[in-house]
Amino acid sequence: MRINKSSYYFRSSIISLLQKFSLVVFGFGSFFILVRVLTKEQMGVWSLFFTVTTILETSKAGLVKNAVIKFLNSEEQSEHKKIRTASLIINILFTLFVGGIILLFSDTLSIFWDVPPLATLLRYYLLSLIALVPFSHFEYIQQAYLSFSGILTSYLVRQGIFFVAVISLSLRFDGYTLLYYLVFLQALSISIGSAIGYFYSKKFISQHLSYSKFWIIKLIEYGRYVLATNISSLVFRSTDQIMVASFVSASAVALYNVCIRITNLLDIPSTVAAEVLFPKSVKLINQDSSSGKYLYEKSVGIILALLIPASIFIFIFPEYILYVIAGPEYEEASSILQITVLYGLFLPFLKQFGTMMDATGHPNVNFRVILILAVINIIANYLFIQEFGLLGAAYGTLLTYLIGYTISQFVLSNRLGVSPIRVVSEIMYSYKNIYDLLRSRTVK
Repeated sequence: MRINKSSYYFRSSIISLLQKFSLVVFGFGSFFILVRVLTKEQMGVWSLFFTVTTILETSKAGLVKNAVIKFLNSEEQSEHKKIRTASLIINILFTLFVGGIILLFSDTLSIFWDVPPLATLLRYYLLSLIALVPFSHFEYIQQAYLSFSGILTSYLVRQGIFFVAVISLSLRFDGYTLLYYLVFLQALSISIGSAIGYFYSKKFISQHLSYSKFWIIKLIEYGRYVLATNISSLVFRSTDQIMVASFVSASAVALYNVCIRITNLLDIPSTVAAEVLFPKSVKLINQDSSSGKYLYEKSVGIILALLIPASIFIFIFPEYILYVIAGPEYEEASSILQITVLYGLFLPFLKQFGTMMDATGHPNVNFRVILILAVINIIANYLFIQEFGLLGAAYGTLLTYLIGYTISQFVLSNRLGVSPIRVVSEIMYSYKNIYDLLRSRTVK
């Protein structure tokens, strides 16, 4: 089945790409400043803080986001108010649960990693956690109704305010005092972003809530697999940094995190494709199951066509990339960057695998695969770090991605008939299109 091109894909892709690009620009801008103001140890603590808070935020998204998108796109309009209300209730309850976890275990975590300031940062983060309730609720609603402009604006304001805070506060403070202030400003930026999110979402939501125990249970039943998958995925993708902190040092985390940040740039096209394709793929697959195969092969092929040239450049010039982004003190991480950029090429396969499993109503399959990979990654990282030190974390994670690619292709081949050969064909087709476009412009 060939899906007709429509303005939806182009418009949504551009807006979502702009959102992710803005996150990268502001995130890298903040990182560019902080990595020059903070010591490696302080930068390592900040990296651990972001690792922990990302796990918490992504866990909530896993429980609520995909379930809301799926059911608002597959149920009758009369049920939408109940679904939206149920999602908000789950959002609030999960936030209270996470807040309790932070209060109980922040000190234990900071002692385990031997980074005392982390406990204070996590307790201050509770303000951001509260502000994220309306922010995330409005984001999920807009995405479910295929409206991305409000999400872009909310994130631009949120990240923009935080970036300005980084610049201004870095001129007045340094060390952990700077980080404490930044966590407070983070909560403020999220709150303002929430207000903007409401402005764009109010046309989709009723002023009155409609409580439904049925839909609370329904959303949790669906979302629990995605939640478990997200947690497993985050454990999978954070194990290397967590183990580096446990077995090496906070300073080593800073070195490793720089490489991860650069590699995460390669994940932007995959993330954009997943967010744009998921709401639409639910509808398309319900109409024709064969569309899943085409969507997967096409999206992975296009994404890899974009990633391969960038990956080759980073692999050949790792010292130059590190010098420009983080400064001369981080050039010693060049070998790590060469390895992390290699496993970045496997991200599109695994990301779109998860999208297809969720869209076809099999989030449990995605969960099992990611859980297996999380366990493998823990074992591989432990063994390789013991043998090779900091470089071992990159080796262990690369091995896990290779195994993950093999498992995901086996599942997709059996369930959807996906072929890696056709993915390669899509890559070549994308390059041909680019060549033809450039040639036509040159001729003109």
